[in-house]
Amino acid sequence: MHIINAAVFLFPLANLAASTASLYDYVIVGGGSAGLALAARLSEDPSKSIAVLEAGGSGNDNSNITDLRLNRENYGSSVDWQFVTVPQAHAGGRTQAQVQGKVLGGSSAINSGMYTRGNKIEYDALEALGAKGWNWNSTFAFSKQNNIRKSEHFFPPTDVDEEALPDLTYDPTFHGSSGPISLSLQALNISRFFSNIVVPTLRSLGFEMNVDSNGGNHKGPSWNYLRATYPRLFGLSERRRRGSLKQQNASNVILSAGTLNTPKILELSGVGDPDILRRSIRSAILDFEPFSAFFNASDRERSRHLLATKPQGISTKQFRLLRNIIEETDVPQMEFAWNVATGEDEAPTLNFDRLVLLKPLSRGVVFALAKAVEYTRTLVSTAPLKDFVIGPILPSQDVQTEEDFVDFVINNSESE
Repeated sequence: MHIINAAVFLFPLANLAASTASLYDYVIVGGGSAGLALAARLSEDPSKSIAVLEAGGSGNDNSNITDLRLNRENYGSSVDWQFVTVPQAHAGGRTQAQVQGKVLGGSSAINSGMYTRGNKIEYDALEALGAKGWNWNSTFAFSKQNNIRKSEHFFPPTDVDEEALPDLTYDPTFHGSSGPISLSLQALNISRFFSNIVVPTLRSLGFEMNVDSNGGNHKGPSWNYLRATYPRLFGLSERRRRGSLKQQNASNVILSAGTLNTPKILELSGVGDPDILRRSIRSAILDFEPFSAFFNASDRERSRHLLATKPQGISTKQFRLLRNIIEETDVPQMEFAWNVATGEDEAPTLNFDRLVLLKPLSRGVVFALAKAVEYTRTLVSTAPLKDFVIGPILPSQDVQTEEDFVDFVINNSESE
């Protein structure tokens, strides 16, 4: 196993076969959770030679990575690629950070090791778009040994965990027990406030507890995030200085460099949309309007109007699939992340610190987020949570109309 910490990598795919440099069976570009797990699995065959190219370091001595509570200290640091958007017209002209891990373990390493699978219908959409054989059943089938569960080693809650948080729920059939990625439910840093107050409040609003969201269904409150310890691969390690990285050749090249870097590498290698390759590379955001449970009838009608016309830059098949997910399925479109912290005055504070738009390629994003912010008012005014809220509440009561909430989002929202 060869792990190469490369300061910079450009991957000239067309030149690999012509090079006389040493030949690997596999070169994996990107040492994130997926790349490292794949490398670990491939290395089970001792006859295969494998190299992993990672632009960042190991992160072993970085307390902001090893202490999961300090994950936000990683944003904008040396372990973040520090991508930034162009000024956003619908966010008050502000730029937005696009956080992506630049370290072994990738974005999982800098995001508190959070782990959850996608929704079943999203896996099925891969096959509908032409990836034959790639669907929820093929990747998660109980009858097949080689499925997604083989990537993980799940450690059930210990007696100490269950004593700290007796309401922890999970389904062991959703998880593997021998893979390279170690997973566990995080219990020791979670307040009983969630099981005693939050879950009953959500039930009052019609949401039933989700035993384990890793089974392809995300709807309802859930102990949704498992702590993921990205696999450590032991082998040779090389560090190349900028400009001195030698070419690594392989019979098989696997790109696993993340959402933003993978297409960048392809385009720099001449693989991509010819129109994009002819001009300077710039990310494009596609347009779709998400639905969610807190939209009323007029909101839904407005969204249907936005969904009536296919935006440019996306195929008709993609448009129809995404529109179906938004309009006709039970796939959640928004995630409310709760956080309870103690301030300098030792008063506990409840923050909805992440209102996460799960389908971010969206026309009407500002409108959707505004409705989510507005819905937090419903949450804090529902028993038993309302009995514990003494104020103040942000946004303030001066924010009342739809236009007020939209303005609040435009001037205060951030991306990660």
